[in-house]
Amino acid sequence: MKADADGYFAQCFLPGGDYRICLENRFGTTFLSDAEITVAAETFTTTVSETAGFQQELDGKADADHGHLAADVAGLQDMVDMAVSTAAGPLVYRGGWDASSGAFPSNASSGDTFSVTVAGVVEGISYAPGDQIIANTSNAATVGEWDHIRPAVSLGEFDTVEDLLATSQGMAIGKTVLVAGGQFKYQVADPAATDYHLTTLGGVRLYAHPDHKGAVSAKQIGIADSSDGTAEFARLCASRLDGITRFVCDVDFNLASPSHTGFTAAAVITLEADNVDQIGHGKEATRTISMLNLIQQRATANSLNRYTCMFDAKMFRARGLRFAYDIDVTEAEIIGNGNGNAVFYDKSGTGSGFFAEKCKADFLSGYLLRITDHPYWRVSDCWAGKQFYFVYLNGRCDYGLFSGNSGDMGYVDSIGTNNFGDYIKAGASLNGFGSHYCTVTSNHFVNSKRDAVDSTGGLHGWKISNNIFDVTTAAIDAKQQVNDASVVGNLEGNFKGLTISNNIIRGGEFIFTLNEDLTSYGLTAPEWLQVNGIISNGNVFIPRPGRENCGYYFKGVHDVAMTGDNFTSYRLRKEADFDPAGEGVFPQDAIEGTYYEATSTATIDGLAISVGDFVVPKSDNASMTSSTEWVIKNTAWLSCSMFRTDNGTSNGYTNQGSWDASTGTFPVSTSDGQYWIVSVAGTLDGMRFEVGNFLVALVNSASTTVYDGNWIKRRGTYSPPPAKNISFKNIVWDARGTAACTLDECENVSLHFASLITDHSETFDIRSTAYEIDLSGRFEVYPDEFNPSSNVEPISIQSSADIRIDFDATYHGSQGRRDFIRHFSGRSPRIWLDGTYRNFRAPIRAQDTWQVLNLGMGRGFFTSDCDHVLVKDADINPVRKGLMENIRLTNSLSSNDIGLTGNLYGLDPGDGLKLTIAMGIITATHTAHAINTEADGLTDDLATIYGGMTGDLLTIYPADGARTVAAKNGIGNLRLGGDRSLNETGDTLVLRKHADGGWHEVAFSSVT
Repeated sequence: MKADADGYFAQCFLPGGDYRICLENRFGTTFLSDAEITVAAETFTTTVSETAGFQQELDGKADADHGHLAADVAGLQDMVDMAVSTAAGPLVYRGGWDASSGAFPSNASSGDTFSVTVAGVVEGISYAPGDQIIANTSNAATVGEWDHIRPAVSLGEFDTVEDLLATSQGMAIGKTVLVAGGQFKYQVADPAATDYHLTTLGGVRLYAHPDHKGAVSAKQIGIADSSDGTAEFARLCASRLDGITRFVCDVDFNLASPSHTGFTAAAVITLEADNVDQIGHGKEATRTISMLNLIQQRATANSLNRYTCMFDAKMFRARGLRFAYDIDVTEAEIIGNGNGNAVFYDKSGTGSGFFAEKCKADFLSGYLLRITDHPYWRVSDCWAGKQFYFVYLNGRCDYGLFSGNSGDMGYVDSIGTNNFGDYIKAGASLNGFGSHYCTVTSNHFVNSKRDAVDSTGGLHGWKISNNIFDVTTAAIDAKQQVNDASVVGNLEGNFKGLTISNNIIRGGEFIFTLNEDLTSYGLTAPEWLQVNGIISNGNVFIPRPGRENCGYYFKGVHDVAMTGDNFTSYRLRKEADFDPAGEGVFPQDAIEGTYYEATSTATIDGLAISVGDFVVPKSDNASMTSSTEWVIKNTAWLSCSMFRTDNGTSNGYTNQGSWDASTGTFPVSTSDGQYWIVSVAGTLDGMRFEVGNFLVALVNSASTTVYDGNWIKRRGTYSPPPAKNISFKNIVWDARGTAACTLDECENVSLHFASLITDHSETFDIRSTAYEIDLSGRFEVYPDEFNPSSNVEPISIQSSADIRIDFDATYHGSQGRRDFIRHFSGRSPRIWLDGTYRNFRAPIRAQDTWQVLNLGMGRGFFTSDCDHVLVKDADINPVRKGLMENIRLTNSLSSNDIGLTGNLYGLDPGDGLKLTIAMGIITATHTAHAINTEADGLTDDLATIYGGMTGDLLTIYPADGARTVAAKNGIGNLRLGGDRSLNETGDTLVLRKHADGGWHEVAFSSVT
């Protein structure tokens, strides 16, 4: 007898007679030889002469023949054992036996042989069709008295899985079944087995055998293309998973989640597309699992319960799959019927190691991944649709990796008020901990509505690098939320040690804020609770139309260092003239990066357009009817805001008095920044307000019923803690356009520019609560290309203190030439000015009737081609100079003329330089001066004294007793008891500066 091509021995039936048998495999290897068999009428006798040698061959065979199952060898072993055990006695075939009868054949003699025709279980032993039983004693009645022989051959092959499932033939337990030329393999299960994978029409239960990579497939377990595979997949998950580590999706199919925890399994399984190695990114994924019940609208349509997730993230991973709903679902259906849920979810906090690779989340709302306290996660090369959140991390989901991903995130609800769609949402667990030490790298974040990375629970130790952020709101939005005093100790490390590097940001911001609501910390949370320890370098910011707040935004942040960032600008291209009044709609086929110049006045969809306005599309093919897709500008330059620390209001804070929180409505507001102090406690829109809380409006005309997005509650103050200890070094910023760096509620901020360009006023807006600000570097100022006659004053200071400015600044051009720094409101003590200033009217202008106290001009201060060193609009402005000695004040107009206009400086104490009268005028700088006559004349009139401020005392005396200084009363600004002659060395005239600008006599002393 010779094995077939697959290494199996066929059954053979011999007529009566004597035979010598030899068993060989298909390669000619002998397993059994010289076995003598005598067959006579339904009886045969065997004489085995080399059984021991056959045994050795069997032991060596082991499965070497092409990986056949050991069960087949064991079957052959049974035959040999049977032959050996019955070598001295005859076997008599008695026909078929129905094992379902539950009893063995009666009155059997030793050697009587029966074939099982109907499967069944007797005394706990399962018998399948094709098996044989042989009595090993007379009157055999118990299981021990019957030998059970299973066929030692395979059942052959089936062409398809469908053919296998459609067969009604019986199959021997433990035998191998091949389908499609061995593409799929199965093992026949015990009829009583409950952990089987599929069942034939004849009731045979089968185990699907994994391939050499540990994979079984959807087809293999009976899931047909485009069918509902829920039952088959559920059976696999509940089955024996010996050796199964991968589930290959080789058809598209639907699944309905069985529970709120989704499908689970006894061992970890990777769900994998059959073409995963042929696709480069999740965007290309086509092999689809359609989800029937993760959203209410679809669950209802399929008569199913809506559940929380599809797969337990502890037990499933994914590669190369597209996840979708079974039909398209609209935004209106999402909002009206509930947001979708997670494809993968681990709520228990006991899992780790989830990964998704090259997957496509091609559905609206919901999540691809939602995990709690689940470390070592990885999402790579995936594509995000418009999910609620693509990845949601809750608690300590540490050591995660988010890399190579992209998508088309962002959707708005049917009302148009709530935007959704962050790629990563990181929140704190109930104990206050957030995710630590995660890496976000090499992603392309596309989001038309929301953020890329949004965290309310911590980004401690995260590294965010080499990404492209093309988002509407924030590239990173990190909010330290302090609301529960019981877990506040766990919050300390949530926002420390964040590193941001080498990213490209198109139209988004890095936002870091603190929201605290803890009575135990009074006015502000302690510094260790604030966002701190941020390192950022090498990032490139690119503005987009309507998205020029592109840079950094800090509230309640400290200890931050940025180096080498580049804030770019670009000039829009004029596409055509545009007649809004005549057209009535916006231009067709618009292209981002262009503008249309309005030739008439009109309003389209609420957007007012005037003659000369630049009408700019926010994106390609912007809507012709919706004003939300267009923006109006007065310049073709787009630029980045770079950095702002404002308080979130455009109008500052204004006290509106008290508010009774028990009334049931919020107060009526007209402007953001308005605030009320709670006088009576109460709860409104789910928010509790205690007496003394501050209620601050975040928007103009804030809702009187809705808290979120309209109001912010603060304890003990209307203002968040200041941002402080912030350093920018070697920054490149092209601010041409309308960009502004707003500094408010901040302390100890240092900005150094390798290159800075602007063409408009208030490029720096330094507000009243900014302190210890240091600005330096190279600064090029140009006229406004589109309004060249407008004044350009790049720096604006309002009531700030301790401001140091040290630029190498040049104004290029003649039109719009004004002052470099404009101080226009409030008291500003201690302003220091250093550096070189070329071609300005003046480096600094003190405007209006406000005060600059202690204006210091440092040793390195230099002016060139400036009309004045300082311009002062109001005479009552007291300005002190000279906090450093040996000041060099020169310009090209006159080396001796320091270009002072008005009463500019308070007098420094002590004797100053000798002053020489020029055309009846001297300029005092100190509290005492010797006065010389012009050209050393014998006598000279003194009518006017410049310098000093109200209240200053000045003593003058003659420089030479041989020359007479005649101080004239009432001709200039001297108010004396009469003309006074100073003609002796000991003569003195003491004067006091009054608010009328005049120097009034205090005392006159003459030695003669």
